[in-house]
Amino acid sequence: MSRRTLTRHFKHATGLPIVTWLNNERLRYAAELLEVTDYSIDKIAESAGFNTAVLFRKLFKNKYGTNPNHWYKKF
Repeated sequence: MSRRTLTRHFKHATGLPIVTWLNNERLRYAAELLEVTDYSIDKIAESAGFNTAVLFRKLFKNKYGTNPNHWYKKF
């Protein structure tokens, strides 16, 4: 299967591009880690598969409307 075909089938099945779906899953996992661990934000970003903590913070705030530090403090 070509990359283009995979991309089309994935978007048809999930309603999202692969990268968006993957980032949403990474963010969901990171939010869970923020709630149940005492890992640093950098460690959580790395554990969830983000290349940089800066990117993680930006995407987290865009999705959840708050930065990871505030989310972390709630729990």
